[in-house]
Amino acid sequence: MRECIAAVPGEEGVDLRLTMANMLASQGKNDAAEKELLAAAALVPSNQAAQVEIVRGLLAADRPQPALPMIEKLADIMFV
Repeated sequence: MRECIAAVPGEEGVDLRLTMANMLASQGKNDAAEKELLAAAALVPSNQAAQVEIVRGLLAADRPQPALPMIEKLADIMFV
């Protein structure tokens, strides 16, 4: 799977990173899931829908701390 992710760089690889993160989190590998999710977030900083999915993934992986700044940014955008 990592080879597939590496073969699809940029914004197009976000869905693969989300899938990989979900798989890792379901196996209890939350640190690795967090790494994939933060890498995905860096690829699509202005894509609100993707950011919401990334926040969901971080919360599912029991990683609320890195999700907080993203939640705040999304709230600022949505409630302006």
